[in-house]
Amino acid sequence: YEGHEVESSLKDASFEKEATEAQSLEATCAKLNRSNVELEDKILCLEKELKEEKYKHSEQGELMADISKRTQSLEDESKSLKSQVAEAKMIFKIFQMKND
Repeated sequence: YEGHEVESSLKDASFEKEATEAQSLEATCAKLNRSNVELEDKILCLEKELKEEKYKHSEQGELMADISKRTQSLEDESKSLKSQVAEAKMIFKIFQMKND
């Protein structure tokens, strides 16, 4: 009877230990699942931010290209006007020389 009682006591202790380990593992699993959900939310948020930043970068690139074209156009127009002014000065000098 005594051997049976010791064996039964050991089985109970083993069962309690396994039950405690199972509860601990379940708690760890639940914690990991919550962390997983939080990380997935962060990933979605970061993906959204990345998409927005890419869109802004694309818009800025288009604006820079437009500004560059306008700058080139204004530089070309400036060169043309300088040439016209130089030509007008030359014509004016020739006209003055003829009048003198």
